[in-house]
Amino acid sequence: MKSIKCTIYLQCYNYEVFERYEVDDIDEENKERHILSKRRVVPLPTMKADPELHPESVYSKGSVVMALYPQTTCFYKGIIHEPIQSATDEYKLLFEDPSYANGYSPPFPVPPRYIVSLKENKKRWIKVSSFLRVF
Repeated sequence: MKSIKCTIYLQCYNYEVFERYEVDDIDEENKERHILSKRRVVPLPTMKADPELHPESVYSKGSVVMALYPQTTCFYKGIIHEPIQSATDEYKLLFEDPSYANGYSPPFPVPPRYIVSLKENKKRWIKVSSFLRVF
């Protein structure tokens, strides 16, 4: 059985001079703070992509990304099924899901602010980091 990697959505409380973040898992009940190094955190986009003004800033169909799965606080690997056409649109994504015959979920709408590029590290393993959205 294939395992699926999940990355959690965190809230930042403090950024230390030595490039460390003090974060909280927004779903964790005991609200224990965690300290993460800068290399373990991937910030979410702070600006909206406008395909009419900057078409190069939009993910194209077939792009592999990490995105917030609807109704959860976890990011999963997905594929852009339908790109945005305007700054107010949501992407349609197919998430990896072994419970479906083709290995992917049906298309789900995801706001652009909860999508980040997926990069592979040198060992060809997917680099899974903690994601951060500063409030």
